[in-house]
This record gives sequence, C-alpha cells and structure tokens, in this order.
Amino acid sequence: MINMEIALLRTLVAAHDYGSYSAAAESVSRTPSAISMQMRKLEEIAGGPLLYREGGDLIATDRGQTLLDYARKILSLHDEALERASGLELSGRVRLGVSEDFAQGPLGPVLSQFRKAHPGVQIELTVDLTHSLLAALDRNHLDVVVARKREDVPGRKSVELMRSPLVWVSAPGVSGYDGDRLELVVFPDGAYPRQELFTALDRASIPWRIAATCHSVEGLRATVIAGFGVSALATSALVPSLALVDDLPTLPPSIIAMFWIEDRTTPAARRLIRSLGNAA
Repeated sequence: MINMEIALLRTLVAAHDYGSYSAAAESVSRTPSAISMQMRKLEEIAGGPLLYREGGDLIATDRGQTLLDYARKILSLHDEALERASGLELSGRVRLGVSEDFAQGPLGPVLSQFRKAHPGVQIELTVDLTHSLLAALDRNHLDVVVARKREDVPGRKSVELMRSPLVWVSAPGVSGYDGDRLELVVFPDGAYPRQELFTALDRASIPWRIAATCHSVEGLRATVIAGFGVSALATSALVPSLALVDDLPTLPPSIIAMFWIEDRTTPAARRLIRSLGNAA
C-alpha cells in the first residue's frame, strides 16, 4: 500500500494557500527546491498534476482540489491528535476580527467546534468593517482577521476562504435615480466596496451622488430597503426584501480572506487559522 506522508500533505496545503513555492517553503521551514521535489513526489503518488499557475497564484486542478479537501481534514485531525496525545493543551487568548456578513454565516459552527476542542483558548471576537479590522491587525490589536480582500499588503499573510459575486441591490420597484443621478447607499470612506462602486459608475459615465452612509451591513440593508437608493452587496449577504438591479455595470467579485502577521502568531492563533481554513 502507498502511504502519503503528512509532510507531503502539509506542503500541498501550504503551496496552494500561500500561492508560491517560495512562500510555502518559508512557512514549513524548507527550501523552495525541497518543496518542488515534494510536490513532484506527491503528484506521482496522486497520478497527475495537482496545482498549476494562473497569473500570480497556484490554482488546484480537479485532482488537486479533491486531495486538498482531504489533506486539510487529515492535517487538522493529525495536529489535534498530537496535541492531545502529548498532553499539551492549547491555552491563551486569540483576538479574532470578523467582517459582519461572515460572522452571520459560517463562523458560528467553526468557533463552536474550536472552543469544544480547545477549552483552554479564550477567543475575543470583534465584528466590524474590513478597513477597521485590518487597521487593528496592523496595529497589533487583533491576531487574526477574516474580512474582504482588496490588495496584498507587505507583512500580512492571507489565504482566500471564499468568493461570491458582488451585485447591485435596491428596494423592490425603486430605480435609485434622482433625475439623471443615481443615488447611492455606501459604507464610510475606505470601507469595501465603496470605491469599487464609484469606479464602476465613473467608467460607465453614470452620474451619481451619495444619499446615505452606513456603518454596518444591517444598517446598509435597512437603508436600501427604505428606498434611499441603490448599493452593492455580496450575494452571501442578500435578504429576500432586496431586489437585484441588472442594468448597472458589472462589479468585481467579493473575496473573503483570512489575514494574520506571521511573526506575531501564537500556537493558539495558528490552530484557529488552520480550523478556519479547513472550514472554507
């Protein structure tokens, strides 16, 4: 019987999540050439290619995605078994920041399972807008952030968790126009996807004005439903009382990613990072 070594599975996950062999090598304390050799060995065992490069990222093939899903589960169980068998119970505090729409979705079951598995770890949860969360991460006020990804920033590690279309929404029967200007309901300056809306409308030469500014997803949805104007939300944040608007410019997809600062990450935070990544 052929066995897949834990180290090979860990290399596959690292290469995919970090997007390059050099970054993966740093994360698992190996050289890029060693990572390349391990990937070739794993592809021989699996019977075909597992990753391919597209732009600046490493993308999983169908075979690779299947193995990745199993690898995450195997590594999670392996690491948990090692911690329990060695008698090293995780402890400490993890300051977790999460964007509002992710907090309303898949976060609850993941945190519930994590807290049962690691009762000695205290999680301090902050729910806020992306720009506030990432600023707190950079100032060392948070350890791990799950929020919208817009661009890579030196010093931050990030792994994409999920993506969904970003769509225009309004109240049913509301056009959103005041004369020839489109009335917008947006988040504060610097918050996603405020600038993305402005850029798309300017490129399409559609006049607009800000009708309302909201500091939460709930507030934005309520303001749009009240008829103040149109806005944009990820499809994962839609509710039945919102109507889709299909005659406005296409927007880039909404990407949820996990962010952390490698040299500040504690064992408890690393374990939470793995748990969140496995649940994506």
